[in-house]
Order: sequence, then C-alpha cells, then structure tokens
Amino acid sequence: MGDLRFNTEWSDNSIKKIKLNYEHNLKILEKLNNIDINDLNYENRINYKLFKKQYENSIESHSYETYLMPFSHRGGIQLQHETTSILPLRKTQHYL
Repeated sequence: MGDLRFNTEWSDNSIKKIKLNYEHNLKILEKLNNIDINDLNYENRINYKLFKKQYENSIESHSYETYLMPFSHRGGIQLQHETTSILPLRKTQHYL
C-alpha cells in the first residue's frame, strides 16, 4: 500500500503469466526442499514450515484452475473500485 510505483498498472492475469508464476513457485519449492531444517533455530523452523506450506498450497491449488473463473464474490474487476478507498491519494498524479 505504501509503494505507489505500480498503481497505474493492471495485474497480469493472463494464462501465460499464471503458468510462469506456477513454474516459479515450483522452483522456489525445490530450493526450499534443499534447505536442511536442522540448521535452523526453533523460530526459523516455524517460519520455514509456514513459508513452505504457502508454496505447497499455491502449487496444489493451481490444479483446480480457479484462475479460469474471472469473477467471484471475493475478487474480479467488478471490485476494483473498492481499491480507491484504501489507496493513499496524495498528489494529482495519483488520481490519473
């Protein structure tokens, strides 16, 4: 919310970009699997497990192809107008 550099750009939700993100997530998970968890202290083991679980969930959810559903009650272009209520509009440029 504090980084305004990309406010004028739409998210890339193309099939190509989704595939690239999926492949990236696979690579991240592969790297995570190469980390020896025994080298981490207790707190970082918890962080590692939570971080890894996020990638595992993302990879698993890809198989359900929910990205093919453009609208839902939780997301879609029909809700983009709500973004303006949380964006910090401080300068004239922010409105353009």
